[in-house]
Amino acid sequence: MDGKPSSLQNWSPAEVALGRLWVQAWREAGEFMERLRREELRRLDAQQAIALLCGPADYHVPPRTSHRSAGPVGQRKTAMGIIEHARDIAELIKKYNDQDLYERIVELREEILRLREENLELRESVKRLTDSAAIQEQIVREGNCYYRKDDTKREHPHCLACWDYDRKLVGLIRGRSVSGNTTIMCNICAARSRT
Repeated sequence: MDGKPSSLQNWSPAEVALGRLWVQAWREAGEFMERLRREELRRLDAQQAIALLCGPADYHVPPRTSHRSAGPVGQRKTAMGIIEHARDIAELIKKYNDQDLYERIVELREEILRLREENLELRESVKRLTDSAAIQEQIVREGNCYYRKDDTKREHPHCLACWDYDRKLVGLIRGRSVSGNTTIMCNICAARSRT
């Protein structure tokens, strides 16, 4: 090699043979341990893997809690941070050429994206229901129309059918029929009523 004497030159042929056996045993053990490691990775739950990589997390206390005042922009930043973190982990695993673990991280990233979309849909649904409940508190039914409680002169009727069916507060249009009666009509569902 570099001109230095081998550290094995003082070994007897029996010691060299034992050394070769030792190297062979560790080579086989290494292959066996690699198979065990891959089996463990296949059985590993993706969420447990992230917990092992990132440490335990209590999402009820800072810094992992989402701030109520953050709104959709802050929530998107948090979600994007998680996705970026998963992408960084995937790139790191890719460097070490561990295909099974890389595939699991990619699956985890897809699951995070799916959960993020579901979370956004649920938040939008909660907002619609909250808004609807707030409006419900502000309206009163009179005849075939709804009126806002603060509309004491009852000048601005809203469509009964649109609110009851779609939870949309649609203003009605006043008009006159051929007989001279005052009518109100909804341009959305075409409901008509005479007043």
